[in-house]
Amino acid sequence: MLDLPIGVITEKRRGGPSVLSLLAKDIISAKVDSYIRSEINSSIGYIVFRNGSPLMAIHSGNGNSHAVNALEKIDDDAAELDCLLTVHRNVDVDLLLQIYPNSLLNLDLNLDEEKNSEWWKDKEISSKTW
Repeated sequence: MLDLPIGVITEKRRGGPSVLSLLAKDIISAKVDSYIRSEINSSIGYIVFRNGSPLMAIHSGNGNSHAVNALEKIDDDAAELDCLLTVHRNVDVDLLLQIYPNSLLNLDLNLDEEKNSEWWKDKEISSKTW
């Protein structure tokens, strides 16, 4: 069984189709070191965030998965209503990265909200004249 240091549990929720993404958005906007833990039956998964950015993912169930493969399994687990999702803060992310280096996610995320939130203002309207 895969267990990471508990830290401080700040939120607990049951799974559902969009619950994982809502929890991740909260962490991204808070820009804190934390992780989301998913647990369903005998499967446990972790998505670790550094300064609000997804850094690594680990999943343990029928064998261990890391990185993107783990992220997919965690997403599948979290969509189930009987999945328990918890948000943990005050964790040593550097230690977790040293212990599980093969779980590192290489995601190219464009999270700059100021540039993305009003993208339509930069678009030109071309008028068609007859």
